[in-house]
Amino acid sequence: MIGKTGSGKSATGNSILQKEAFVSLSSSSSCTKNCRRGENIYDTGSKKYNLVVVDTPGLYDTKMSNEETSKEIAKCVGVSSPGPHVIIFVVSLAGRFTEEEDATAMHLVKLFGEKLMDYMIIIFSYGDNIQKEDSIEKKLADAPDPLKHLVKKCGNRCVVFNNKLGSKDKKKKQLKVLIDVVEKMIENNGRSFYTDKMFKEAEEELQKAMEKLKADNEKLQAVDLRKTVRNEVEEEGSLLSNIGQGILTAGQGLAAAAIEATGVPRLVNGIASWLGQ
Repeated sequence: MIGKTGSGKSATGNSILQKEAFVSLSSSSSCTKNCRRGENIYDTGSKKYNLVVVDTPGLYDTKMSNEETSKEIAKCVGVSSPGPHVIIFVVSLAGRFTEEEDATAMHLVKLFGEKLMDYMIIIFSYGDNIQKEDSIEKKLADAPDPLKHLVKKCGNRCVVFNNKLGSKDKKKKQLKVLIDVVEKMIENNGRSFYTDKMFKEAEEELQKAMEKLKADNEKLQAVDLRKTVRNEVEEEGSLLSNIGQGILTAGQGLAAAAIEATGVPRLVNGIASWLGQ
C-alpha cells in the first residue's frame, strides 16, 4: 500500500485485514516509520484468502533521510517478494487530490515500469465524508484532471473505504467489494503477481538467504525458512542493502524530474517523494 501521509493508509490496512495490525492515528503526521507486514485469513464461506498487506513509511516525511527511506523501500520489496498481486494507492476523500499524490503515481511508474498500472487499485479512504445524497461517481466528476487520469490509467478500478465502520457485517461487506475487484483484476492479469528486475533481484537474495538458513537448520520447512528470512528483512533490511542503494540513486534522479514537473520543493527529498504513509 502506498499513499500520502495522513491518507488513512494504515487504517485501511487494518480494515482489509479485519484486525488492528498497524498503528493508526487521525493525523497529518506519519504513524508508519518502518515497512510492516500483516496477514490474516478472509473466509467467504466458499473460499478462503490468505491476505497479506505491506504498510509503508510516510510520504514527504522530512524526518527520514534519503538513505533511511530507500532502505525501507528495499524492505517493502523484500517482504512482498516474489511480488504483489495488488498495488493499493490510498487517496483521502477528506481533502483535495494534491500535486504530491499525482507525482507519487508518476514516480512509481518511472521506478517500477508502466505495467505497474495493470496491478493498481485506488482505495478512497474517509468514505464517511461522502454524504448519503452524494456518490463516488459525483466526487470523481468534480475531481481534478490528474486524479481522473490516474483512475483511467488504473482501468477505473477504485473502491471507497470507511475505516470507522462499527458493524462487523458492514466491514465484511466493504471488504468483499474490494476482493471482487481484486479477483477480477488478477484474472485479467493471468493470475500472475507483479514483478520486475528489482523484485527478481530481491527474490534471488532471499533464496540465497533461505539456502544458507536451511543448511544451518535442516529441520526448518520451506514456509518457515521464507518467514524467517522475511522477518530478518523487515527488522534489519541489511540483506537487501544493494537494492536499497540502487533505489536511492534512482530516487534522486526522479526527485529532480518531479521538481521540474510539479514545482513542489518538498519533492527534493529524494525517493521519499513517492513512498506512501
